[in-house]
Amino acid sequence: MLPRLMAHMTVEDMEQALQQTQTAIIPLGGTEQHGYHLPLSTDLLTSYEVAQAVSERTGCLVASPIYYSYSGGTLKGTTDISPALTTLLVVEIAESLRRQGVRNIIIASGHGGSEHLEAMRAAVLLLRRRHQHLRVELPLLWELSPRFKELFAAGDHHAGATETSLILYRRPDLVRTKAGEPAGADTSGRDVRYDPEWSVGVSGDPFQASVELGRELFEECVAALADTVRALEASEGQTE
Repeated sequence: MLPRLMAHMTVEDMEQALQQTQTAIIPLGGTEQHGYHLPLSTDLLTSYEVAQAVSERTGCLVASPIYYSYSGGTLKGTTDISPALTTLLVVEIAESLRRQGVRNIIIASGHGGSEHLEAMRAAVLLLRRRHQHLRVELPLLWELSPRFKELFAAGDHHAGATETSLILYRRPDLVRTKAGEPAGADTSGRDVRYDPEWSVGVSGDPFQASVELGRELFEECVAALADTVRALEASEGQTE
């Protein structure tokens, strides 16, 4: 089925969808440095792409994505909002969805900064306290995939093999080389790997990235999150 992306839906689409699902994913990332080879929206792109694939499999709603959070990075382009505002933004969006009939909220975060995670956990706690029958989950992409967890534990945390592979798989046009070309472009046999001089803001090894690894990570994340949606939809006491 087509993904239920709220940004593309009409009022009538929403009315029909809410008769079939009570689950919404809020994709969340940030606008921050990811070395010199990945786009500023990397965290959001990964969570939004996964959410869309999950919606295709389960029929759940996908809220309009949140592009901003707190990073603390210093390279140009990194654009922060405070952790407190991040918490408030997520809470108010979730409560608005609840008033429309959504009973299961999944905050799909692709960003892993410590201040950001504290803000997300605060949002989950506040929503659960305010609304006893609202189910709120906070899956972290790097914990959904066994392969992702393995590489994360080995130190691949930011703009390394995992994130570079995910963007190579889903949006190869947005991965850049030092020559300014897309990594997936026809380069007539020239070596256009990521230059070591671009290592600022990178924790991990983008040289190990591949489309195949990106596909593996993506499919594992989608499968796990789809299982979460199905479990929430199958649980009892859906109405408040």
